[in-house]
Amino acid sequence: MGGTIVQRLLKSRSWTIKAYDAQPDPELTDSGCYVNDIESLLGCDLVLLAVKPADFNVVARNLTGAKAVLSIMAGVPVATISAQIQGLAESAVVRAMPNLGALIGKSTTGVFSLNAALAQECAGLLQAIGSTHVLQKEDDLHAFTALCGSGPAYAFAFIQALAEGAVQSGLPYDQALQLAAEMTLSSSELLLTTREHPSVWRNRVTSPGGTTIAGLARLERGRLHASVMDAIDAATNRSQQLSKS
Repeated sequence: MGGTIVQRLLKSRSWTIKAYDAQPDPELTDSGCYVNDIESLLGCDLVLLAVKPADFNVVARNLTGAKAVLSIMAGVPVATISAQIQGLAESAVVRAMPNLGALIGKSTTGVFSLNAALAQECAGLLQAIGSTHVLQKEDDLHAFTALCGSGPAYAFAFIQALAEGAVQSGLPYDQALQLAAEMTLSSSELLLTTREHPSVWRNRVTSPGGTTIAGLARLERGRLHASVMDAIDAATNRSQQLSKS
């Protein structure tokens, strides 16, 4: 994810970027912004932390003197980041949660900081990978992670199930998968364009005694609505547990 953000930012010349990785890949070293030591980042206005939480303690020891930090580490609170990086105030820490859509410039990214101006600045920066949403409370990141961080997995599972259902009904798999993905995309775009409630569009496509109501009735027997809500709740609870550990 860190590499994706760097590559997207490099397309704009509004920033001077330096990047360091203990195990750099060729794409990063060939970018022209790679530096050989982490201390070279300390003169930057903002340091992006894109490391695994388990590696943070080691990295933090080398970031004394950092001016501000933008962290995309899942489950590591502002207070912990500030405490681990000597001299870094909590108000100089921003947390962000991007998602898989960043790979195509379509991430839905949540941003939080105790410093509202810094949060807005980082939200603007991260628009390089998609849309950004400034959150009012740090705890909101748990639900955001459950919905937007983990959500792509649920969407892929649903699309796969749609495709396999069509295969069961006679369509070739490749065609069924293409159709399921296109249909899901157009439905999402319709919601975002019109801002109508989902139930409005569901009712418009559901005719009395037709095919849609037959399918919806079967989904309700499988508790689709409740199961999805339970999945978000479970992921939120797991995010809360990870932040405490």
